Amino acid sequence: MAMGGGVRMSVIAFLLSIMAGVIANYICKWLDERD
Repeated sequence: MAMGGGVRMSVIAFLLSIMAGVIANYICKWLDERD
């Protein structure tokens, strides 16, 4: 498992991108409700 660090980094980046999408979704809903 010489590439273990690289795999871990890509998994973290993948999870971060999912979290960013979910957060953006909540922000859009929040802004829509505020109007």
